[in-house]
Amino acid sequence: MPCDTISKVLHSLSTIWSDTLNFHMLSSKKTASKTRNSGIVMFNISAILLITVGRNEIQELVNTSATVTNLLRFALLDPDKVEQKSKQSEVDDSLCDLRHWQAALSQSLQCLATLTTNSNFKTEDGKCWDEIVTDVESKTTSKQASKIRSFGFTSQTASPSQTLFNSLDRLANNMTDPMCSIVASRVKENLFG
Repeated sequence: MPCDTISKVLHSLSTIWSDTLNFHMLSSKKTASKTRNSGIVMFNISAILLITVGRNEIQELVNTSATVTNLLRFALLDPDKVEQKSKQSEVDDSLCDLRHWQAALSQSLQCLATLTTNSNFKTEDGKCWDEIVTDVESKTTSKQASKIRSFGFTSQTASPSQTLFNSLDRLANNMTDPMCSIVASRVKENLFG
């Protein structure tokens, strides 16, 4: 497949990825019914990104600011806090979707672990890791972060002081998901030393 075609596909996937994250960061009673199978979508997109990051000849296509920003934003969104479906008959579907969200997070962190090994990394618009992390935190920890939905709760519990370091630290210390824990530790070490 030509690089131009791959670039267009990655741009389209990045848009879907971003829209899905934005939708999940909004608090709404209708969100649960409208996001059915969104975990499967995120899982499939993250699998494509993981394959892309693993191929040297097209890895630079993932170095777009939008893709890297979306990967970092996803690390700030805790899939366990995605609201459970309200109807009892849909609980199994909800848990299955949650597993896909968790797997997508692991794959996204694997992409970040690969990309963050390059300390001289720059996006196509010249931003380095420090600038990207600062941008993501400032945009996500403002109004949106206070609207991250809580899993199983009706009250909002997201802290406005949410940082990528804290999110990665929480993921690294989560021993119930060893893959996510290991990869989050590597990303944290690569970005923050």
